Amino acid sequence: MRNLNIGSGRESFTIDGDESRVISFDPSDFNIVARCDEAIKNVSEFMKDFSDTDADGFSAAIKDINDKICGQVDYIFGEGAGKAAFGGVSPIAADKDGVTLFERFFDAVIPIVQERVTANMEASKARMAKYTQNAK
Repeated sequence: MRNLNIGSGRESFTIDGDESRVISFDPSDFNIVARCDEAIKNVSEFMKDFSDTDADGFSAAIKDINDKICGQVDYIFGEGAGKAAFGGVSPIAADKDGVTLFERFFDAVIPIVQERVTANMEASKARMAKYTQNAK
């Protein structure tokens, strides 16, 4: 696939090595950390509500929570990121240890976001110091 690089600063990552499943973010967008925190809290609330679902509403509740969790990933990374992250599998699908797909996703992506945003913040501070040191 050809690439058009416009220097947006976004960093892109494939999910499980699948070139058709890509998420990206701009490490200079310091608000992404706040969005991650907010999304994790929201997903926790969604899971509490989901756990109260009875058998009659289970099918609708599954669709609802899948949409909500994908929506939170979209909120963090942009439209389509939830679909890329989970590849059409329910985000609440659990592995043999009971760990959900959304937990594995967040456990993998949050450290990367924090590392890249922190590095960008430190680089910004160093650049800004040139201009602010003499302003005291």
